[in-house]
Parts: sequence; structure tokens; C-alpha cells
Amino acid sequence: ATSVAGYLLNASRAAAPQGTNVEVTNGISRHGYGGTLKVDGQVRRDLLNTLIKTAISIPDSKIFSGASYNLFSTLQQMMPELSQPQVTPAQLAALQRRINDFEQRQNPHAKVYREFEKLNQSGTVESMLEAAKQAPPEVRPALYQNVARRAFQEDGIERAREIIEAHIENKPQREQMLKELEQQHLWHAIGQSDVEAARQLIARVKSPEERVSLLLNLANNVANAGKRSLARQLLDEAWQTLGARARNNTQFSAQLQIAQAYAGHDPARAFEIVEALIEQLNELLSAAVTLNGFGHEAFQDDELKLQNGYPWSQFVEQCAQELSKLSRTDYERARAAADKFQRPDARLLARLGVARGILLASPAHEGEEGGNTVSLPLLRRFIPHLHFARNTRK
Repeated sequence: ATSVAGYLLNASRAAAPQGTNVEVTNGISRHGYGGTLKVDGQVRRDLLNTLIKTAISIPDSKIFSGASYNLFSTLQQMMPELSQPQVTPAQLAALQRRINDFEQRQNPHAKVYREFEKLNQSGTVESMLEAAKQAPPEVRPALYQNVARRAFQEDGIERAREIIEAHIENKPQREQMLKELEQQHLWHAIGQSDVEAARQLIARVKSPEERVSLLLNLANNVANAGKRSLARQLLDEAWQTLGARARNNTQFSAQLQIAQAYAGHDPARAFEIVEALIEQLNELLSAAVTLNGFGHEAFQDDELKLQNGYPWSQFVEQCAQELSKLSRTDYERARAAADKFQRPDARLLARLGVARGILLASPAHEGEEGGNTVSLPLLRRFIPHLHFARNTRK
């Protein structure tokens, strides 16, 4: 019974949109969308009282039984609602004590974390430090890390670093927290478009692929702030980080991401990158055909497998997606780039990508993922190029 009551209360929490068809049965209304229920106010109060009385009366020995656990979990979620005048103050106080007992048994330090979170909302960094110092030893590291985050927001990274170095004795734990703090500092600089600070922090990142990802995020934020010239400089830095030729799968995908970022600033440069990647992909596909069967079997009946997990088909599809976007700025060059694929199956995927770009740029799709730059007559010109037989090979 309590599980049914809990379901009715949870299902009726969201208000139904105005004008929704409603069927009423015994004080319970079923709406015509998504199965959401609207429960009569008195019925809802009766259900709440039933659950509260049940929760208060459950003996300690059964507090973690399946039904009891679900009951307390439901009531925990509904506590903000219960603070409204739907239950008496005495009921609410008794229920809060019981839920606190449930939380304490579930997690012996739940009360410590709860009180510390209140302090985080209204206290100072110094008061949080004092509370962390008085907490049980096993929870102090987590609390000190929260203090460091708060200090970072208010006083900057140096104060946050001081707190971690002064209070975290375990060396691996301290190093991990400092690493996370540096990451927080980096993302804060990127979010604030603080280019000078972000560049310095990005330079410390060891992985070239990760540096590229961070530079692209920074370039995007800078571009959104209207600094397009600076954004272009950051894209150039991202490209120079990897070099002209991808050396692994991750770098290949990263170069495609760079091309995508260039598309909004310099479509010609984006085309250059995609065309170079297609040339490299032709080489990789030829080698993969030779090696097929000696490891990854990416081909079946001499055709690319399109399922997930095969990098070659994924790379072809990524190139096709980029050509789809670029086709709206230069259809002829996008079509020519698609035709650079030597394998007919790869070429077809790329041509379909260009066709999709044309369709999305047509008047019927104006406003979808791009502008209205290619006419339907141009699509009719392109359709014949989509046809080829499987046995036609260059």
C-alpha cells in the first residue's frame, strides 16, 4: 500500500499544462499526456499522512528493509513540499527526526555533511575550516576540499592551494586534489575568456590532444565575446599543436574538430584541413584492406562496415558530416572534396553528406543548422552524382 501511495504522490507532483484533457476517478485525475496524475488536495493530504504515520512507526530493525527504504527515499524527496501547510508541525518534526535517523544509519556521517553544507551556504571560509578541523578524521579530506573550492571562488587559487597543502597529509590524495584545483582554475579561465591565464595553464597540459580540446573551447568563448581575430589565433595554435599529419585516431578526430571550428571563421581553411584528412584516410583505408582479417575486420564483402566500433567508417562519416556543413558555403568544393575518396562506399557516404547539407540549406529547411545558401535546383544537379553501382571502382 505504501508503494502505491508513494507512486501516486510522485506522479502527481508536476502540474499539468492548461487545457489538458483530464479524466477524474475517485479524486484522481489522469491527464492525456505522459500518464501524469493530478490528485485531489484532500486525497493527497490523506496519502501523505498515511506515509508519515507509517514512517514514524517503523521499528529500527526494519528501517532498511526494501519497502521501508523506498518509503524513506520517497519522503526525503518530498520534504520541501512537506514544509508547506499540508502536515501538522508535530508530524513534520517527528518525520524529520525519523529521516535524520534513517540518513544517520545509512551514512554515519550524513549529519556532518548536512551541517557542513549549511555552513557552506552561509558561513565563511574560516568557519568552514574550523568545522572541518572538528569533524571525524575520515571525513576531513572531503571537507577540506570543499573549503578549498569555496576559497578558490572567493580568494583565488593561491588561497585554495594553501588550504590543501596545509591540511591534506596523504601525499597521493593531496596531489590529486591539487590537480583537480588546477583543472578548476583552467576551466574558470576559459569560461571567463581570460586568454592570457588560460594559455599559460593549457601549456602545462601534457597531452597534445587535450591541449587542442582546451584551445578550441577557449576559441569558442572568445568568438562568442566578439573577438573573432583572437579566436582565429587560438585555432591556429590548436592546429600547430598537432602538426599537419595525424599520428593516431585521437589526433585525426581532433583535426576534424579544428576544421569544424575553422568553418565559422575561415571556410577555405576548413576545406584545406578536411581535404588533407581525406587524402590521409585514403591511404589508411588501402592499408586497412590489406590488413583486414588480421585483427579488426572493418570490411565485409569488400565494403566498409558501418557499425559502431570500426574507426574507418566513423572517420568517413565524420568527414561527410563536415562536408555537409561546408557545402552550405561552397557546394562545388564540397562535392569535389567528397569525390576525393577513392573507395566508392566512402565516396557515397561523403556525397550523401553533401546532399544533406544542400537539403538543410533549402527553403523548406531554412533556419535548420545553417543558412539558406543553396537552391533546390542545385540539389537536382547534384542528385545524379549520388548514383553508382557497387562494382564500379576507380
